[in-house]
Amino acid sequence: MYLCRTDDATLTFGQPFIEHSIMSRKALFTKEDFIEAGVSLVRDLGIEALTARTLSKRMGCSTSPIFSVYENLSQLKDDVVKRVCEMYEDYVADSINYNPAFKEFGRRVVQFGINEPRLFNLVMQPIGQEHHHFRTPVEVKLEEELCHLYHITQRQARVLVEQMQIFTTGMATRYSSGWDAYSDETINFNLGAAFLGMLMYVKEMDRLPIVSPLPRDNDNQPLIPN
Repeated sequence: MYLCRTDDATLTFGQPFIEHSIMSRKALFTKEDFIEAGVSLVRDLGIEALTARTLSKRMGCSTSPIFSVYENLSQLKDDVVKRVCEMYEDYVADSINYNPAFKEFGRRVVQFGINEPRLFNLVMQPIGQEHHHFRTPVEVKLEEELCHLYHITQRQARVLVEQMQIFTTGMATRYSSGWDAYSDETINFNLGAAFLGMLMYVKEMDRLPIVSPLPRDNDNQPLIPN
């Protein structure tokens, strides 16, 4: 028989004392600790690297504390995705305090993709949740401002914001992947050119036909006729 003393009581047989020690170590970590460590892991290695083993190794513990807080890894991933999306929303939120706000919003979307490429990919393609388009509070305010400044309807403003989201996502992916060199000047020029083109389009979109590509009648027909 082993006689072991704890702060609370004297335990016999040793085994209960071992279990008590394990439970104490589990309590050292909170849900917030696991979420922060999960975000850090995803930032460095991507969402695919977020496993119980890799997370426990990063935190310097066994996998047991993780599953004392979470029933399964899917729940943890959902919390990590939610936190990353909140980080993205916080990053773009202040753009409403700039003039023009719409351009600052686009610049921040691109910069987030450049500075946090793996987190950006997670925002645009959330894992463990239903895929959805993030319409943040700042986007709603931008739509209102666009209606006022450019005398367009709410529907036109929403289309404009959605199209610019597609464009900025492409820019962020291209620059963060190293396809092109980037600078603030380059980003501003591309955002401005795209915005003006899309603004002209949405003002006329109800009167413009949707053109679908069709095969040429002759395979040898030149792209530009003589």
